[in-house]
Amino acid sequence: MNRSCAWVSALVFFAIAHCLQIFAQATASEQTVIEVPFEFIHRSIVVKATVNGHGPFWMLLDTGADPSIVELEAAKSIGLKIAASG
Repeated sequence: MNRSCAWVSALVFFAIAHCLQIFAQATASEQTVIEVPFEFIHRSIVVKATVNGHGPFWMLLDTGADPSIVELEAAKSIGLKIAASG
């Protein structure tokens, strides 16, 4: 798995973990519904996410598929580490 794929996977994981954390904070007596808006594009789920306080960016909900990409200018603008390859 290359680094950009790992970053995207990590970002999606943290976005989902954040949603689950919000859900877990609801008390047992409350019923909380969390809606995550998404677009269904080319048989893929695409969600809006923020990274390091920047965004929102449209991100593919990663199912482990390869390849994953991050636009170079977007990666630079949010402070992702850029390598010569991968």
